[in-house]
Amino acid sequence: MILLARAGESAQALKMAREAIADNVIDFDLANAAFSLAWQAGDFAFAAKAMHLRMDGWPQSRADGYVQLGDLYAKGVKDPAQALDAYKQALALTPEQGRGNLLRHLPPEYLPKLGYANGAPAP
Repeated sequence: MILLARAGESAQALKMAREAIADNVIDFDLANAAFSLAWQAGDFAFAAKAMHLRMDGWPQSRADGYVQLGDLYAKGVKDPAQALDAYKQALALTPEQGRGNLLRHLPPEYLPKLGYANGAPAP
């Protein structure tokens, strides 16, 4: 599936990802690829499903996953409320010492809504 996507066969790769997920054959790379392919195809619901499956199967990826979901909701779906909720989840899952780095990866317009009116802290 990943090779198909790299070869420019995104539609076929997405179809394979859907079939694998429907058959409950999921690994970390497949979930990542399904998320990206579905986002590119404009299937935001399937992209979110793939990310949630990744986060459920690999809980250590949840903070990054919520950032990716926030970006999906902010840039793809264009739903600021869902984006903000996802970014809040990412922030809650990130230890204090890693929050500055996380905040630097978020869209600046969300920082005041997350309690960082002056922007992300300097490194």
